Amino acid sequence: MELGAEMKRAGKDGLFTAWMYRHSDLVQAAALAYAERLASEQFLDVITKADTNLHPVLDRLYRLYAVDCIERALGWYAVSDAGLPHDMAKAIPLEARQLCHDLAPEALGLAEAFGITDAMLSAPIARDWISYNEYDNRGELIME
Repeated sequence: MELGAEMKRAGKDGLFTAWMYRHSDLVQAAALAYAERLASEQFLDVITKADTNLHPVLDRLYRLYAVDCIERALGWYAVSDAGLPHDMAKAIPLEARQLCHDLAPEALGLAEAFGITDAMLSAPIARDWISYNEYDNRGELIME
């Protein structure tokens, strides 16, 4: 809503400058929120189509995704008029940790179910950070 209001204020002649230079943070935030919404909708759709035996773990995984999205945006909630009560904001990190704890026994099965390989689980820097930083590795673009 904020981005839309800024674009309206900029008018047709100032739209490009407002979008590209003055409000790029709002543009990025709107894009992220939109992507998170699409991912959330798809996740819920998959859960409804999944075997009912999988619903408990998928529900917890979905909740962890949603809580993670909120937790990463807690700073924004703190300074905006979004209406997230303080006690709820304080509970978000605790909820995330509890969900991680609850999902821990399922972690290997989830990784296998999603086709996550060992290489995906271990970034090159995680294996030997000293040798990783001895040369120009272009930020993990080159896999060992």
